[in-house]
Amino acid sequence: MMDRSVRATEQRAAVAGGGALTKLMRGAAAVTAGVVIACASAVPVAASGPGQGWIEGRWVTAAGAPDGGERIVADRDGERWWTRADADGRFRLEVPAGVYHVRRAGRPPAPDTWAPGVSRQSLGATYRVEAGGTARADGALPGRGAVEVVVTDADTGSPVDGCVVPEWGPSRYYRQCVHVGGVYVISSVVGGGPRTMSFTPAASGYPAASVDVVPLPGATVRGQLMLRRS
Repeated sequence: MMDRSVRATEQRAAVAGGGALTKLMRGAAAVTAGVVIACASAVPVAASGPGQGWIEGRWVTAAGAPDGGERIVADRDGERWWTRADADGRFRLEVPAGVYHVRRAGRPPAPDTWAPGVSRQSLGATYRVEAGGTARADGALPGRGAVEVVVTDADTGSPVDGCVVPEWGPSRYYRQCVHVGGVYVISSVVGGGPRTMSFTPAASGYPAASVDVVPLPGATVRGQLMLRRS
């Protein structure tokens, strides 16, 4: 993915609510373009060139507290523009006119969060930026819950232990699956979208299988998987 955020210059100014705004210039053309100085005023700063607009918003934690200082990224057709939220979780980012997904970049092993507050881009909202206009993209970090899946033999009902359960994707939505007596538990799971748990039994004769779960913030989602020896 091409990163079009070139930190050629940064201009900081107060924004409504007492936060700080980081003005990032993007692309080689931006290096020679005139610099728009953001002043300490509630009046929006004009875009620096024709065909430009703004994405602004505020990010909060699952508990509603400001999520300040984090990297906010706007993605469009394989390109991206980014800035950092101020201490109050507010951000304002200049981008070319177009349609964007907006995400709060996670710190590994935490995943990214897509506005308005989901853990997959396909579930996130799109934001249309008109030339000279501003799109609002507020976001909230999804809460965490737990997933519990009982794995048993389809014929005997006996628990199936020793299954290998891989981490969910490169973002590592969880680090460890604890299992006792055929009950597989994953705690502190990021909510906001469906997940597929894959099970590879250590015992011979059982096929690999999977079950779809949808983690819910502050709750334990339970599922069942029955395996039959081949």
